[in-house]
Amino acid sequence: MKGVNRMPGIRGHLLSAILIYPLYFLVYKLICNVFKVPFTPAVDVLLLSYFVYIIGSDLPDVDSETAPIRWFAHALIPMLFLVTVFKSDFMDVFRKKFGDMAIVALVFVSCVGGFIGGYLLKLLRHRGFLHTLSFALIYAMLAGFWSFLGVKLDFDSSLFIGLSGFFGVFTHLILDYRSIKVLTKWW
Repeated sequence: MKGVNRMPGIRGHLLSAILIYPLYFLVYKLICNVFKVPFTPAVDVLLLSYFVYIIGSDLPDVDSETAPIRWFAHALIPMLFLVTVFKSDFMDVFRKKFGDMAIVALVFVSCVGGFIGGYLLKLLRHRGFLHTLSFALIYAMLAGFWSFLGVKLDFDSSLFIGLSGFFGVFTHLILDYRSIKVLTKWW
């Protein structure tokens, strides 16, 4: 239909985020240089930041029944839990007490929990709370805390990853509410 202004779907959100992420990184580096804060992220930090940004760029649509990210969340939730637990001191204690069966039990429980958690997403209304700056801040804090406490990165890297999450969600919100045609008209 001519004249109808459609919101971008997963393709528009992801492709826009792929194009905008380098700009985010450049601005972050420039701000660090202006304030004379040394920041040279390792490759794993850049990859994690990119992952958090890209996921954030489509994450608000996890409340949509037709969004592919909703099904991806079923796999993502257990993966994040497992990485956090395996990197924690708790895992060493748990493994000494129960042996390799601890790993099997942990993988099973986290996968079932992720599956159930994914179904709980049905309780959310599309374009509700997940499409707010409050959610962007919560996602940023979770990403930052997870990378600091769970993955055990340093504070500077965790801050960078947390802000990546915020600006990933912010990219989604701008594309939905302002419908920037320059970025989305070809996809």
